[in-house]
Amino acid sequence: MYGINTWYAPPQKAISATKNAGSVGALRVLQKIQRIATLVITGALHTTPTDLLDAHAGLLPIELTLSKACHRTTVRILTLPNTHPLHRIISIARCRPPKKHLALVNHTLATLKIGNAVIETITPITDNPPQQSHFKVEISTTSEWHG
Repeated sequence: MYGINTWYAPPQKAISATKNAGSVGALRVLQKIQRIATLVITGALHTTPTDLLDAHAGLLPIELTLSKACHRTTVRILTLPNTHPLHRIISIARCRPPKKHLALVNHTLATLKIGNAVIETITPITDNPPQQSHFKVEISTTSEWHG
């Protein structure tokens, strides 16, 4: 799943379109591979429905797994600090999406409907290592417990 936003766009069917847009072929191949894996995991018959195999193997359907990974990656990119080089690129993609020839980032923002969402970036505050700790650490010299 590493770098999923570079090679996968969740399939989406536009209102007036007859075909799905996105990585339909890649999804179809991965569905076949997951079906073979769930048949091996469960030891079920080849005629068993795929959704039942996924449930018994404890796996999400591959399209949901890939959408979840895309969503997580896109949110991670959207919450980058202002100093990160990708922050400017994703900000432009959110504000001015192109009408034609969508990049994978634009397609993912449109499909998952998180392009206009308000997302807060939280900068972690770390202690300065040379400073003294805020907590008192005391190690007992005896094996008795003092509660």
